[in-house]
Amino acid sequence: MALTQLARQAFNQGVNAVRPTNLVKGCYKIEDSILTLQSPLDGTTTAVPLQHNLTIIGFGKAVAHLANGLLTDPAIESHVQQGILSVPEGLDTSLLTAIPARVQLCPGAKHNLPDENSLATTQAIVTMAASLQASDVVLVLISGGGSALLSLPQSPISLVEYRETIRALAGAGAPIEELNAVRTCLSQVKGGKLAALCQPAQVVSLIISDVVGDPLPSIASGPTVATEVPLTDALAILSKYDVLGSVASSVRDVLQRDQLSVISALATNIIIGNNRLALLGAATSSMYRRITACVPPPHQHTLNGFGTVSKQGIPIHTPDLLLSGDVKDAAKTLMTMATEMQTRSEQGALLIGGEVTVCLQGTGVGGRNQELALLCAQWMFQHPSARRMVVLCGGTDGQDGPTAYAGACVTDCTWATAVDNNLNPEQRLGNNDSSTLLEELSSKQHDCLLQPGLTGTNVMDLYMVLW
Repeated sequence: MALTQLARQAFNQGVNAVRPTNLVKGCYKIEDSILTLQSPLDGTTTAVPLQHNLTIIGFGKAVAHLANGLLTDPAIESHVQQGILSVPEGLDTSLLTAIPARVQLCPGAKHNLPDENSLATTQAIVTMAASLQASDVVLVLISGGGSALLSLPQSPISLVEYRETIRALAGAGAPIEELNAVRTCLSQVKGGKLAALCQPAQVVSLIISDVVGDPLPSIASGPTVATEVPLTDALAILSKYDVLGSVASSVRDVLQRDQLSVISALATNIIIGNNRLALLGAATSSMYRRITACVPPPHQHTLNGFGTVSKQGIPIHTPDLLLSGDVKDAAKTLMTMATEMQTRSEQGALLIGGEVTVCLQGTGVGGRNQELALLCAQWMFQHPSARRMVVLCGGTDGQDGPTAYAGACVTDCTWATAVDNNLNPEQRLGNNDSSTLLEELSSKQHDCLLQPGLTGTNVMDLYMVLW
């Protein structure tokens, strides 16, 4: 099997490992109307009594399929009284056969940005939360994409003003932790506020993490997590990226109030899926039949040391790294590590997860994974020692920026092909026009793009280098 095919197959296997219907199978049991939920990652466990008192609230790219997986069990579905799921526009609902009509599916957040549809859905969720009683149980389903799909700005901030503030920060290269700190301060539902609205009901959240290290306050901006964020922190973040002067006056007014964004959220939060599980799924694909896979352990950020575990008799070397930060630095780190590893084994693979950021300087069309893949292609072109390599960078949600693609799979020939065909790859990179360039390469029988469609899950990105 060609390395490009192997990389694409491993990516698909990684995504399959974190599909909600697969994750949910091992996280619950129900006996005598007692629903027990447990994290397969850290063992967090809670039990809730069901007496036809269950409300389901969800928001994110994975929650529809997560709900469908749970409600396939009639012992749970029979207790559901009501629910609202805020899901991405364009989601294929044909397989969601277990979700009853009393649980509303509400699409919105086109291109992963809050819009009028997600705003209306959030207002409906707030109304539902405010109606709950002490006898009710609320199961909150959360996944990546939830920040856009659960969006209700503080008054008097308009949706457009809120969206432009977050867009400006993201375009300036702010990481997810800082984006979510600002979102928390500008929102009526983030940072534990949703859980507070649900009181006095019992609240349990099932979470699929899309953030490096799985910090609960950062996943969908932590709507069920107790949070303390000084409003001055958000002001400092806006100043740090030189966007404070350009945001709407309503945003500055809200952040200059003399208070903390403090919520004591009474909820049990259980993480059932993350990037690590996707990496292991990719590594246990057919890759094991021919090469050594190098998978990093969770929550590590250094380049020092290699551990080894064994699966099916094949060693898995584990470099301590999750990629984040600037896309240019990430490309250099990824390729430097892969090249060094190539000197130690004739065949191999490096698998890493994470989520990088792109500082927008141009007007082109692209996404962080497509740009990262092109930077790696450029690196291989400039370093002959990195020849005979394939690099895949893909978003597990199937969506990379405002494009129809999840990312790209490039080879050591990709950059040269672009140069030979006068496609001006360096100029395209400078204009953040990675998607257009990759489309043109694909039209010349050099197919680079990943297009799985919306996958129904989201655990950040997968990066693979094969040789």
